[in-house]
Amino acid sequence: MHRVKKWVLPLLLLLCLILDGVLSKSISPLLGNNTFIVSTQFYLIFQSLIAFYNGNNTYWLYVIVGMGLISDVFYSGIIGINTFLYAVVFYLGQINAKRFPDIKLARGFVTLLSSVGYQLSLGILLVIFRIQTNTGFVSGIPTVIKTAMLTTILFVIFDRLFILYIQKYPFIKSI
Repeated sequence: MHRVKKWVLPLLLLLCLILDGVLSKSISPLLGNNTFIVSTQFYLIFQSLIAFYNGNNTYWLYVIVGMGLISDVFYSGIIGINTFLYAVVFYLGQINAKRFPDIKLARGFVTLLSSVGYQLSLGILLVIFRIQTNTGFVSGIPTVIKTAMLTTILFVIFDRLFILYIQKYPFIKSI
């Protein structure tokens, strides 16, 4: 039973990674953006929540690196970009959990900062690797703002759901 419990959250994390790609593609036209994709950031929100509530475990760092490799293979096309950025976001979440253990505003701010930082870092790296042009990066700034607003709304919803999930299934804290 412990083996099954150990894989519940990583499978949910993988589901968030898949849903992030699918729903982002579906939601972008509704938000009036056909050029760039407004990301829902399901994965980054869920990863941040894991770092906030259960981030002291090195097991999660291996899971995050694995998810970064999966994301690189399916979404970015360059191995290592998402692997590195996801690990940095997870590390920032761990630092926040240690410094501000029960301040939800700080957690929300770190999640928002991680989301915007991830989008901007990914854009800069794509310009450096010459996959995207500078003009494409600058014209994508309104998309980053829309993504930040959507991330804030989704964080408030998912934070409450995650707390309820932990209360209902306390084994999550022990993984």
